[in-house]
Amino acid sequence: MVGIMLFGTLGLVVALGVLRGWVLSYLWLWFLVPVGVPAIGVAHAMGMSLLISLFTSHAASRDAEMKEGWDAFRYLTTKLLGYAATALTFLGFGYILAAVMT
Repeated sequence: MVGIMLFGTLGLVVALGVLRGWVLSYLWLWFLVPVGVPAIGVAHAMGMSLLISLFTSHAASRDAEMKEGWDAFRYLTTKLLGYAATALTFLGFGYILAAVMT
């Protein structure tokens, strides 16, 4: 059970990192490349996202510390999926803004 939760959470974290890098690379392409900044790939965007989150991360809430087992896994999964939804929402807004700008 613990192994499934550990690898499941780790898989979600990696997938979220790739998603955030992908979203950042597109936002970069749409808004910074037109003003002369060189384009970046997903790997560079993942590194930038990691660097940014290092300085802007929020402390975990106390609720996460009190949960155990599947409740903790469910809590973390919900949080990670919320972060993914936020990234995709930013991508959607960025797409709309980029379409309006052209």
